[in-house]
Amino acid sequence: MTKLQKRKHRGKGLTLPITKTPLLTLIIFAIGFGAGYFYYEDQLPAVFSSETEAPKINICFSPEGQCEKLALFAINQAKKEILVQCYSFTSKPIANALIEASRRGVSVKVLFDRSQLKAPYSQIHNLTKSGIKTKVDYVQGIAHNKVIIVDQSKLISGSYNFSAAANTKNSENMLVRHEVAEWNVSNKRKELNV
Repeated sequence: MTKLQKRKHRGKGLTLPITKTPLLTLIIFAIGFGAGYFYYEDQLPAVFSSETEAPKINICFSPEGQCEKLALFAINQAKKEILVQCYSFTSKPIANALIEASRRGVSVKVLFDRSQLKAPYSQIHNLTKSGIKTKVDYVQGIAHNKVIIVDQSKLISGSYNFSAAANTKNSENMLVRHEVAEWNVSNKRKELNV
């Protein structure tokens, strides 16, 4: 092929109808996307579905929402067990409520991020000294969960750290869900190694 023939041949390769009809392109994309979406929706694990009908949920937003009071109320009502998983734990009122619950005979266990071993206002040492079972969560990154499970019936979770800053300064949220699914509790027990 000569240079002139090559120049004339350039751009005359395979032409797809996609380049000529945008509507056809959109239709092909929509069919492919829809097929993939509906296929994978059926493949989601059961963890994402709820077996209960409309459980009661309390929602709080800080700093004005007094989320700490909501957590304290749930902790103070505990009869048997409190499981805690936390990132930042500097709240003296929440620590004191957990210590008091332990003194009442409630089993209290706390799984915390390793940063709390050296954090200036961490309450982990106070909890440990009071006899509460504590354990460091040595995940590769940070243990960023903020969870309290009370008597296998209430799940407290959200962005809210158990800290004074979360209660008085930061924009945070807390959800208290009643009627906790059993898998939540058994997973937390495994993480706490109890």
